[in-house]
Amino acid sequence: MRRVKLRTEDYIAFRSLMVPLGSHIPDIVRRELEGGTYEGAELDALDLGLTNDDIVMELGTGLGVLSAVCAQRIGSDRVYTFEADPELKPHIERLYRANQVSPELNMCMLSNHSDPVSFYRVNDFRYSSSLPIPEATVVTVPIRLFEDELSRISPTMLIIDIEGGEYDLLVGANSKLDSVERVLIEVHAERLGSEKYIQLLDYFRQSGFRITKSRLDALRRLFYELAEYFGVAGVVNMRQGLAKLGFIENPLPLLQEVLLFCR
Repeated sequence: MRRVKLRTEDYIAFRSLMVPLGSHIPDIVRRELEGGTYEGAELDALDLGLTNDDIVMELGTGLGVLSAVCAQRIGSDRVYTFEADPELKPHIERLYRANQVSPELNMCMLSNHSDPVSFYRVNDFRYSSSLPIPEATVVTVPIRLFEDELSRISPTMLIIDIEGGEYDLLVGANSKLDSVERVLIEVHAERLGSEKYIQLLDYFRQSGFRITKSRLDALRRLFYELAEYFGVAGVVNMRQGLAKLGFIENPLPLLQEVLLFCR
Protein backbone atom coordinates (compact mmCIF):
# COMPACT_ATOMS: atom_id res chain seq x y z
CA MET A 1 0.00 0.00 0.00
CA ARG A 2 1.34 3.44 -0.82
CA ARG A 3 1.45 6.35 1.60
CA VAL A 4 0.45 9.75 0.27
CA LYS A 5 0.21 13.25 1.65
CA LEU A 6 -2.93 15.34 1.28
CA ARG A 7 -2.29 18.92 2.37
CA THR A 8 -0.30 18.46 5.58
CA GLU A 9 -1.69 15.10 6.66
CA ASP A 10 -0.40 11.59 5.98
CA TYR A 11 -2.73 8.98 4.56
CA ILE A 12 -2.44 5.33 3.59
CA ALA A 13 -4.08 4.17 0.37
CA PHE A 14 -5.95 1.10 1.58
CA ARG A 15 -8.10 -0.77 -0.95
CA SER A 16 -10.70 1.78 -2.12
CA LEU A 17 -10.01 4.19 0.75
CA MET A 18 -7.61 6.86 1.92
CA VAL A 19 -7.05 6.24 5.65
CA PRO A 20 -5.66 9.17 7.68
CA LEU A 21 -2.78 8.28 9.98
CA GLY A 22 -2.22 9.50 13.52
CA SER A 23 -1.33 8.49 17.06
CA HIS A 24 -4.72 6.80 17.43
CA ILE A 25 -3.59 3.97 15.11
CA PRO A 26 -1.48 1.27 16.83
CA ASP A 27 1.63 0.08 15.01
CA ILE A 28 0.10 -3.33 14.27
CA VAL A 29 -2.94 -1.70 12.64
CA ARG A 30 -0.69 0.56 10.58
CA ARG A 31 1.21 -2.49 9.33
CA GLU A 32 -2.06 -4.22 8.45
CA LEU A 33 -3.24 -1.14 6.57
CA GLU A 34 0.06 -0.93 4.69
CA GLY A 35 -0.15 -4.64 3.89
CA GLY A 36 -3.79 -4.47 2.80
CA THR A 37 -4.91 -7.02 5.41
CA TYR A 38 -6.73 -4.81 7.93
CA GLU A 39 -10.31 -6.05 8.50
CA GLY A 40 -9.65 -8.57 5.74
CA ALA A 41 -12.19 -11.16 6.87
CA GLU A 42 -14.88 -8.49 7.30
CA LEU A 43 -14.21 -7.00 3.87
CA ASP A 44 -14.32 -10.46 2.29
CA ALA A 45 -17.66 -11.05 4.00
CA LEU A 46 -18.96 -7.74 2.64
CA ASP A 47 -17.99 -8.91 -0.85
CA LEU A 48 -20.05 -12.02 -0.19
CA GLY A 49 -23.04 -10.54 1.62
CA LEU A 50 -23.59 -6.84 0.87
CA THR A 51 -26.17 -5.97 -1.81
CA ASN A 52 -27.11 -2.67 -3.42
CA ASP A 53 -30.53 -2.74 -1.73
CA ASP A 54 -29.16 -3.17 1.80
CA ILE A 55 -29.57 -0.81 4.71
CA VAL A 56 -26.53 -1.26 6.95
CA MET A 57 -26.44 -0.75 10.71
CA GLU A 58 -22.95 -1.06 12.17
CA LEU A 59 -22.18 -1.43 15.88
CA GLY A 60 -18.57 -0.52 16.59
CA THR A 61 -17.34 1.96 13.97
CA GLY A 62 -13.67 1.74 14.93
CA LEU A 63 -11.64 3.69 12.37
CA GLY A 64 -14.66 3.93 10.07
CA VAL A 65 -13.26 1.62 7.39
CA LEU A 66 -16.21 -0.76 7.03
CA SER A 67 -18.87 1.95 7.13
CA ALA A 68 -16.94 3.99 4.54
CA VAL A 69 -16.64 0.98 2.22
CA CYS A 70 -20.36 0.29 2.61
CA ALA A 71 -21.13 3.93 1.84
CA GLN A 72 -18.99 3.80 -1.31
CA ARG A 73 -20.87 0.73 -2.49
CA ILE A 74 -24.51 1.45 -1.59
CA GLY A 75 -24.59 5.17 -0.74
CA SER A 76 -24.04 7.06 2.50
CA ASP A 77 -27.77 7.48 3.13
CA ARG A 78 -28.10 3.71 3.55
CA VAL A 79 -25.38 3.34 6.22
CA TYR A 80 -25.81 3.99 9.96
CA THR A 81 -22.94 3.43 12.36
CA PHE A 82 -22.55 3.59 16.15
CA GLU A 83 -19.34 4.11 18.15
CA ALA A 84 -19.05 4.42 21.93
CA ASP A 85 -15.46 5.68 22.14
CA PRO A 86 -15.62 9.51 22.11
CA GLU A 87 -11.90 9.78 21.27
CA LEU A 88 -12.46 8.21 17.86
CA LYS A 89 -14.99 10.74 16.56
CA PRO A 90 -12.58 13.23 14.89
CA HIS A 91 -10.59 10.41 13.30
CA ILE A 92 -13.70 8.76 11.87
CA GLU A 93 -14.89 12.10 10.50
CA ARG A 94 -11.47 12.72 8.88
CA LEU A 95 -11.66 9.35 7.14
CA TYR A 96 -15.17 10.10 5.86
CA ARG A 97 -14.14 13.52 4.57
CA ALA A 98 -11.07 12.09 2.83
CA ASN A 99 -13.26 9.59 0.99
CA GLN A 100 -16.23 11.88 0.34
CA VAL A 101 -18.72 9.71 2.20
CA SER A 102 -21.07 10.63 5.00
CA PRO A 103 -22.69 7.68 6.79
CA GLU A 104 -24.82 8.63 9.78
CA LEU A 105 -22.32 8.54 12.65
CA ASN A 106 -23.83 8.14 16.12
CA MET A 107 -21.43 8.57 19.04
CA CYS A 108 -23.16 6.46 21.68
CA MET A 109 -23.51 2.94 22.98
CA LEU A 110 -26.54 0.82 22.17
CA SER A 111 -28.12 -0.91 25.13
CA ASN A 112 -31.25 -2.77 26.17
CA HIS A 113 -31.88 -0.47 29.13
CA SER A 114 -31.73 3.26 29.81
CA ASP A 115 -29.39 3.11 32.84
CA PRO A 116 -25.96 4.82 32.59
CA VAL A 117 -23.33 2.59 31.03
CA SER A 118 -19.58 2.45 31.67
CA PHE A 119 -17.22 2.13 28.74
CA TYR A 120 -13.68 0.82 29.27
CA ARG A 121 -11.16 2.63 27.08
CA VAL A 122 -7.67 1.32 26.36
CA ASN A 123 -4.92 2.77 24.15
CA ASP A 124 -5.54 0.21 21.41
CA PHE A 125 -9.03 1.20 20.31
CA ARG A 126 -9.74 -2.32 19.02
CA TYR A 127 -10.00 -3.69 22.56
CA SER A 128 -12.08 -1.00 24.28
CA SER A 129 -15.33 -2.51 25.46
CA SER A 130 -18.44 -2.34 27.60
CA LEU A 131 -16.96 -5.29 29.51
CA PRO A 132 -14.55 -4.50 32.38
CA ILE A 133 -10.86 -4.30 31.46
CA PRO A 134 -8.12 -4.01 34.12
CA GLU A 135 -6.34 -0.62 34.12
CA ALA A 136 -8.69 0.80 31.48
CA THR A 137 -9.96 4.36 31.60
CA VAL A 138 -13.62 4.21 32.56
CA VAL A 139 -15.93 6.75 30.94
CA THR A 140 -19.70 7.15 30.97
CA VAL A 141 -21.06 7.39 27.45
CA PRO A 142 -24.45 8.34 25.98
CA ILE A 143 -26.76 5.43 25.30
CA ARG A 144 -29.65 4.71 23.01
CA LEU A 145 -32.01 1.77 23.16
CA PHE A 146 -31.08 -0.95 20.68
CA GLU A 147 -34.69 -1.81 19.90
CA ASP A 148 -35.52 1.85 19.20
CA GLU A 149 -32.67 2.14 16.71
CA LEU A 150 -33.64 -1.14 15.04
CA SER A 151 -37.16 0.23 14.60
CA ARG A 152 -35.89 3.60 13.31
CA ILE A 153 -33.43 2.18 10.80
CA SER A 154 -34.98 -1.19 9.82
CA PRO A 155 -31.60 -2.56 8.74
CA THR A 156 -31.27 -5.49 6.39
CA MET A 157 -27.63 -6.03 7.38
CA LEU A 158 -26.07 -5.75 10.81
CA ILE A 159 -22.31 -5.41 11.31
CA ILE A 160 -21.25 -6.03 14.91
CA ASP A 161 -17.79 -5.74 16.47
CA ILE A 162 -18.18 -4.67 20.10
CA GLU A 163 -15.53 -6.71 21.90
CA GLY A 164 -17.70 -9.19 23.79
CA GLY A 165 -20.71 -6.91 24.26
CA GLU A 166 -22.55 -8.86 21.57
CA TYR A 167 -23.88 -11.42 24.06
CA ASP A 168 -25.64 -9.00 26.40
CA LEU A 169 -27.03 -6.95 23.52
CA LEU A 170 -28.42 -9.87 21.52
CA VAL A 171 -28.96 -12.86 23.77
CA GLY A 172 -29.39 -11.13 27.11
CA ALA A 173 -32.48 -9.29 25.89
CA ASN A 174 -33.51 -11.85 23.25
CA SER A 175 -33.39 -9.04 20.70
CA LYS A 176 -35.69 -9.38 17.70
CA LEU A 177 -33.96 -8.81 14.38
CA ASP A 178 -37.12 -8.85 12.29
CA SER A 179 -35.88 -6.76 9.35
CA VAL A 180 -32.35 -8.21 9.33
CA GLU A 181 -31.39 -10.64 6.58
CA ARG A 182 -27.65 -10.88 7.24
CA VAL A 183 -25.41 -10.38 10.29
CA LEU A 184 -21.66 -9.87 9.94
CA ILE A 185 -20.26 -10.29 13.43
CA GLU A 186 -16.88 -10.70 15.06
CA VAL A 187 -17.46 -13.16 17.89
CA HIS A 188 -15.15 -12.87 20.91
CA ALA A 189 -15.38 -16.33 22.43
CA GLU A 190 -12.29 -15.76 24.57
CA ARG A 191 -14.15 -12.96 26.39
CA LEU A 192 -17.53 -14.66 26.50
CA GLY A 193 -16.50 -18.11 27.70
CA SER A 194 -17.85 -21.38 26.32
CA GLU A 195 -21.36 -21.17 27.82
CA LYS A 196 -22.17 -17.72 26.43
CA TYR A 197 -20.46 -18.61 23.15
CA ILE A 198 -22.80 -21.58 22.80
CA GLN A 199 -25.83 -19.49 23.68
CA LEU A 200 -24.88 -16.80 21.15
CA LEU A 201 -24.58 -19.26 18.28
CA ASP A 202 -27.80 -20.97 19.35
CA TYR A 203 -29.53 -17.57 19.45
CA PHE A 204 -28.74 -17.09 15.76
CA ARG A 205 -29.82 -20.63 14.91
CA GLN A 206 -33.11 -20.23 16.73
CA SER A 207 -33.67 -16.85 15.03
CA GLY A 208 -33.54 -18.52 11.63
CA PHE A 209 -29.95 -17.62 10.67
CA ARG A 210 -27.40 -20.01 9.22
CA ILE A 211 -23.69 -19.46 8.80
CA THR A 212 -22.60 -18.85 5.23
CA LYS A 213 -19.89 -21.44 4.70
CA SER A 214 -18.50 -20.35 1.36
CA ARG A 215 -15.52 -18.54 2.91
CA LEU A 216 -14.88 -20.91 5.83
CA ASP A 217 -11.76 -23.04 5.88
CA ALA A 218 -11.99 -26.83 6.24
CA LEU A 219 -11.73 -26.92 10.06
CA ARG A 220 -14.38 -24.26 10.53
CA ARG A 221 -16.66 -25.97 8.04
CA LEU A 222 -16.28 -29.25 9.91
CA PHE A 223 -17.13 -27.63 13.24
CA TYR A 224 -20.33 -26.07 11.91
CA GLU A 225 -21.39 -29.18 10.05
CA LEU A 226 -20.96 -31.20 13.25
CA ALA A 227 -22.89 -28.54 15.15
CA GLU A 228 -25.80 -28.94 12.71
CA TYR A 229 -26.11 -32.58 13.81
CA PHE A 230 -24.97 -32.61 17.44
CA GLY A 231 -25.67 -29.03 18.52
CA VAL A 232 -23.09 -26.39 19.39
CA ALA A 233 -22.99 -27.46 23.05
CA GLY A 234 -22.18 -31.05 22.10
CA VAL A 235 -19.27 -30.07 19.89
CA VAL A 236 -17.81 -27.66 22.46
CA ASN A 237 -18.12 -30.29 25.20
CA MET A 238 -16.34 -32.77 22.93
CA ARG A 239 -13.50 -30.31 22.40
CA GLN A 240 -13.27 -29.62 26.12
CA GLY A 241 -12.81 -33.34 26.70
CA LEU A 242 -10.10 -33.54 24.05
CA ALA A 243 -8.34 -30.55 25.61
CA LYS A 244 -8.30 -32.20 29.04
CA LEU A 245 -6.72 -35.28 27.49
CA GLY A 246 -4.09 -33.13 25.83
CA PHE A 247 -5.09 -33.81 22.23
CA ILE A 248 -5.88 -30.18 21.45
CA GLU A 249 -4.65 -26.97 23.07
CA ASN A 250 -7.81 -24.89 23.15
CA PRO A 251 -11.30 -26.12 24.11
CA LEU A 252 -13.13 -23.33 22.30
CA PRO A 253 -13.51 -24.04 18.59
CA LEU A 254 -12.73 -20.55 17.35
CA LEU A 255 -11.55 -17.91 19.78
CA GLN A 256 -12.12 -14.78 17.76
CA GLU A 257 -13.70 -15.05 14.38
CA VAL A 258 -15.71 -13.20 11.81
CA LEU A 259 -18.96 -14.90 10.87
CA LEU A 260 -21.59 -14.05 8.28
CA PHE A 261 -25.07 -15.24 9.23
CA CYS A 262 -27.82 -15.29 6.59
CA ARG A 263 -31.51 -16.03 6.68
